[in-house]
Formats: sequence, structure tokens, C-alpha cells
Amino acid sequence: MQKWEYRTVIYRANARDPETREYLKTLWPDWDPPASAPQALLYKMNEIGSRGWELVSIQPVYIDDDANILVHGGPKPPEDPITATIKAKARIPSTGGGMEPTRYTNAYFCAFKRPIES
Repeated sequence: MQKWEYRTVIYRANARDPETREYLKTLWPDWDPPASAPQALLYKMNEIGSRGWELVSIQPVYIDDDANILVHGGPKPPEDPITATIKAKARIPSTGGGMEPTRYTNAYFCAFKRPIES
């Protein structure tokens, strides 16, 4: 039976990083990408892929300074102490009624796997 090892990483799309910018120029020579263009992830993802890791999931996320991932959006759940603490650290304002605020992010939670050699 095949066995797998897994790795999770939070990557930030940063098209201003010199190595990333150089890589993007090889793909799209005439394109000046926005600072947080998702295509900026390609450099890092291809690098880890070259070491045998296969991307199995990617999700945009909002994280605080302690790497807590904030899950929000849709109907507003009742406020609980843990969510309130995370929102305070991540500087997410609480809103009255209805919906949580929409946020922009350049952080992506990525899960990878690769086979374990027997």
C-alpha cells in the first residue's frame, strides 16, 4: 500500500520579490504584475514541486502574527471568546448583524503530499 508524507505551508503572493519577479518575466515578459498577484505563487510552488511534492489543496487565508488562520465570511456566527481573541489579534473589526467583513489577502494555505519510498 502506498504511504504518503504531507507538508502544509502558508505562502504569500509577493510579485515584488526579486526571484519571483525574475521567474514571472520568463513566463510573461511584458507583464508588470500587481504586488499580490496570485501568479507570484508559481515560483515557490514549482520549486517545491521539483522536490517531489504535489499540491493537493490551496486556500486563501487571513492569518494573524501567531499564524492563527481566521475563518470568516457568510452568516455571522455567535461571538465566542476564541474568535474574539483571534479577530482582535488580526485586527478584524466586529460588525453588527448579518455578514462578516470581506478582507483581501495575499496569504495562501497550501497542502502538499509526496510518496514515501519503501
